[in-house]
Amino acid sequence: MRRPLYDFLGGDPLEIEWLFPDKKLYYADPFAYEANGELRLIFEEVDHKVVKGFISEFHLMNEGEDKGKYMLRKGTMNLPSHMSYPYIVEDGDHYYCIPETSESKKVTLHQWNEVDKKWKEVKTILKGMAAVDSTIIHWEGRWWLFCTRASSYQTENYELHIFYSDHLLGEWEEHTANPVKHDIRSARPAGTPFVCNDVLYRPAQNCSSTYGGSIVLNRVEKLSPDEFQEEPVSQLKQPPGSLYPDGLHTMSYARENISLVDGKRIDYHPLNLIKKIYMLKSKPFEKVKKASNREKISTQSFSIKNLNS
Repeated sequence: MRRPLYDFLGGDPLEIEWLFPDKKLYYADPFAYEANGELRLIFEEVDHKVVKGFISEFHLMNEGEDKGKYMLRKGTMNLPSHMSYPYIVEDGDHYYCIPETSESKKVTLHQWNEVDKKWKEVKTILKGMAAVDSTIIHWEGRWWLFCTRASSYQTENYELHIFYSDHLLGEWEEHTANPVKHDIRSARPAGTPFVCNDVLYRPAQNCSSTYGGSIVLNRVEKLSPDEFQEEPVSQLKQPPGSLYPDGLHTMSYARENISLVDGKRIDYHPLNLIKKIYMLKSKPFEKVKKASNREKISTQSFSIKNLNS
């Protein structure tokens, strides 16, 4: 979307330029960072041959004969556990990524290393907690982490937890009121919090009718180590005629006037049953990556021209 996040506080209809993945896989949870003058989209990829999600990227070319194209880097982050929601944190000149790995019951920070061209784990923030969609912001002198907690009671959709630290790579403490919120309509994080007129807003998922059904923007009224209060101010939905009419799941910051979202479409087709059976026969990620080529240049679906304004 060629609009800043705060433009959607009024709940206006979204004008989205969709990126179409291959039919054999899907993309979700888009975030962005910049390196070498390139805007890089980082997201969860689920390949039906692998089953578990991993993290891939699109690097948008700015120079040379490939200007206006993008390079797919498949599996830039891959672990034995399922990975999703590669939330990006910027601190000074450094970019960090916090992929969701709730199956491993820990939250880790990974730093982009320009020399090695890799993400490297640099800090474990939380241990022993199945944190879902961890989202970090710097607000009023502290770093704050918002997440929900996975359990057999589906608390990942309605039980909000907060942690805080004076330093991103320092020690983290638990909010005294955890869980600070129980609300299936506006608890689970849904992308990048943002500030408008000195007020902090936090996107959250409305899972009351379906997982990732819509995005609610919450206005944070109180945030301290002992207090938390927020109120919903608007809701973002997809119209029935949209390409992805069944939900909005994540919205995030890319550039000043560029925002990223992902949509949801439910398809009922006999082939879906075959896919589910096929998914039970999981292949090692390395074989899938080798077969698809790790890096390739493509002009499909969108151009960098759409992302330069």
